[in-house]
Amino acid sequence: MDTTRRIKRYANENVTPVNRRSVYESKIGGLERSLSRERYEKDRLRNQYTAVASQLDQALKQLDLSRSASSYALARSASQPRTSVFSSFFPHY
Repeated sequence: MDTTRRIKRYANENVTPVNRRSVYESKIGGLERSLSRERYEKDRLRNQYTAVASQLDQALKQLDLSRSASSYALARSASQPRTSVFSSFFPHY
């Protein structure tokens, strides 16, 4: 008796293969959209990472250049005073 009630309940539900297919298709569509959003976000973050990494590389190169330029200037100032083409004409004070 209990099984006949269950069968009737399932028979009353409007679950046809077409309805079941549309439910699965909507779920698949939602998963595809979610995956597309995740891929878009991943690409955006990858582009942002490469831009920041490039800026960091440029900043490090500039820092290295400024360090080498300042050490060169310190070495020059510590040694003999700069001479010019006019040094033979004017006395050094």
